[in-house]
Amino acid sequence: METHIAGNIFIHFARAERLPLADQSFDMLQCIEVIEHLAARQDALREMWRVLRPHGRLLISVPLLPPPLYHLDHVVQGFSREEIVHELELAGFSIIKEDVALLRWSRWVLRMCHRIGLPLPLLFICHLENRVLSTRSDRIEQKPLDILLLVQKSDLMQ
Repeated sequence: METHIAGNIFIHFARAERLPLADQSFDMLQCIEVIEHLAARQDALREMWRVLRPHGRLLISVPLLPPPLYHLDHVVQGFSREEIVHELELAGFSIIKEDVALLRWSRWVLRMCHRIGLPLPLLFICHLENRVLSTRSDRIEQKPLDILLLVQKSDLMQ
């Protein structure tokens, strides 16, 4: 299903393992907090590779291990940095940049919001983290919840 937003901006709703899109039709894709829900992760990543143009980019985020909470809807509770990098490289991507998000104090805020039934202010929390902790090493010491990777479609699928 396709929804037109404005201008040349469209949102496509589809199964990640079988995207109803033409080969090499996008310069950029975003996959935020999806891969951990899929049993067929490699199928989904290869589909993303297929619809990206040569040297196209994918912004992806996944939870890191160990998770602060167990999620019943996750096929995989989280990844080590090495595991997700391996999955991406196996699907034909190369890493351009990586960062971490949702640090220890952020998780406390999220847990409190969840307990009292408030909406989870994820974007606000990520913005504050980047303002407060300016270097990546500062953020890693805080035991991040997620890893964010910007990857590029390699010339040849491996």
